Amino acid sequence: MVKKIFFLVMLLAILLFITISTQVFLDNTINNMLRQIDNVQTQILDNENNLNQNFILENFDKMRNYWESNEGKLALCVDHKNISNVGQSLVRLKASLEENDILTAKTEIYLLYELVYVLQKLSTFNIHNVF
Repeated sequence: MVKKIFFLVMLLAILLFITISTQVFLDNTINNMLRQIDNVQTQILDNENNLNQNFILENFDKMRNYWESNEGKLALCVDHKNISNVGQSLVRLKASLEENDILTAKTEIYLLYELVYVLQKLSTFNIHNVF
């Protein structure tokens, strides 16, 4: 009987550790992505006349590379459709930056922020999801 209780407690501890570490990973990844989006958004708004500048494109590429490096890990924890929407928005934003299309770039950066923000809200721990 003592062995069964011990194994049950150990199993619960392992599950709790996995849950907490997954939530910490999600929070850190999404918060970092939101900061990078804010950075690119500020640069877009500050340089409306010429979006096709090296520093804007470099920061965009840094943001896209960060997303792509974590996309597979995020796919284990959240809905694939939400992740693919972010990827599609990144592609459209890149095209608008290269074409110097300010209206589309502003729209896409706001949309990108919203998509990642919604992803954050969907992945937040909620006690209602447990029961």
